Amino acid sequence: MDGIESFVESFLRQITGNGNSGALRNDLCVSILNVGKADAILCECGRYSLVIDAGTKQDGKMVTQNLKQRVNHSLDCLIITHYDKDHVGGAIDIINSIPVKRVIVPAYEPSHPDAVAFFVALKQKGIRPELLKENCEILNEDLRILIEPPASYEIKGSGEYDNDFSLITTITHRNNRLVFTGDIEKKRIGEWLKTNPPACTFLKFPHHGIYDKSLRDLMKALQPEHVAICDSAKNPADKATLKLISKYTGSVYETKDGTITVISDSNGLTIHQK
Repeated sequence: MDGIESFVESFLRQITGNGNSGALRNDLCVSILNVGKADAILCECGRYSLVIDAGTKQDGKMVTQNLKQRVNHSLDCLIITHYDKDHVGGAIDIINSIPVKRVIVPAYEPSHPDAVAFFVALKQKGIRPELLKENCEILNEDLRILIEPPASYEIKGSGEYDNDFSLITTITHRNNRLVFTGDIEKKRIGEWLKTNPPACTFLKFPHHGIYDKSLRDLMKALQPEHVAICDSAKNPADKATLKLISKYTGSVYETKDGTITVISDSNGLTIHQK
């Protein structure tokens, strides 16, 4: 086990009450897993556990193994931001392996086979997903979780629409604000910015670092202190994206370089990479 793995395991024993200390801490630990050009994000605070997206079907076993190491008995909430295969594919493994108390999904009909199979698996497990049409807030001790759907799920034209139906999740922990944007693009970015979201401490960058001019408005509005991009060596973030981010912060991490661990406590954020 290398240094960062040892650190994370030690930290997780503290927040879950495992190990010799037996202490229950309310720091927030976020693991953005290295699953290539896909999203799989595990969040824990005290005994509360949350997963935002689950990577591809091929990632399912690895995501589930990581989750089992961190969750005592069950997963409190699973959020699927949208139904692209690199976000929903691994979710079947999660629900077949770990009891899941709550599943929150966007309120549009999935077309990708992996998403359809996910809904079949939910039915088989007797899990009724929440189809999000209005903002949803979850409060748990030091956590405030806000999940925001698009203004409309109306499909216009024959182009791709899944990305702009992405749920946006904001986790507020103490003085830190962490924003997870799924794969939002120009339309959804413009729509969301009209709600005047405040600046954030941490931003999970949209759409694997693929550049779009609307990202300038997003960065200007959020002014993130730290940025993480879910990309891969085969599909790295666009150079124009990295140049844009560098105008706002020198703290940028890419999952192509390893799993990203974000720890939020009363002193701010600490970020480690494997």
